[in-house]
Amino acid sequence: MEVMAPEQLEVMEVAAVNNYQQHHTELLMERKFSSDCKSLCKHFVDFCKDHLQIDDRVKVQFLSERDGEMTTGCYIPSSRQIKILVKDRGLVDVLRSLAHELVHQKQHLDGSLENMSGETGSPHENEANAKAGIIMRLYQDKHKNKIY
Repeated sequence: MEVMAPEQLEVMEVAAVNNYQQHHTELLMERKFSSDCKSLCKHFVDFCKDHLQIDDRVKVQFLSERDGEMTTGCYIPSSRQIKILVKDRGLVDVLRSLAHELVHQKQHLDGSLENMSGETGSPHENEANAKAGIIMRLYQDKHKNKIY
């Protein structure tokens, strides 16, 4: 067993902290959404439509500012339009929001979406969260190099 002087331990501790910080910083450095991501988003929408069995046209509007009371995205049943906030967000986060809103479009097309469906904890909102997570895992498995 090697015994180290206190100053050597201090250097090792600083190096370990620096390695930890660098590793976690890299994890947080995901690909940001930008205008060059739109073709990838179209590919992702097609993937979602296949998975969710949506035959209807999908209209998506990417916004740099919130529209009204929306959070990171919203589905508007009357116009069958999806709005996604993209400013200062990672691509993966934007795609997850897009998948979530596409689940709401599917719910609408199936006739199950109601006025209070978007309430936190509602069955429709929980279904959209769960299915969006599944879609992201499936897409990530096939296209990891495109989204990170």
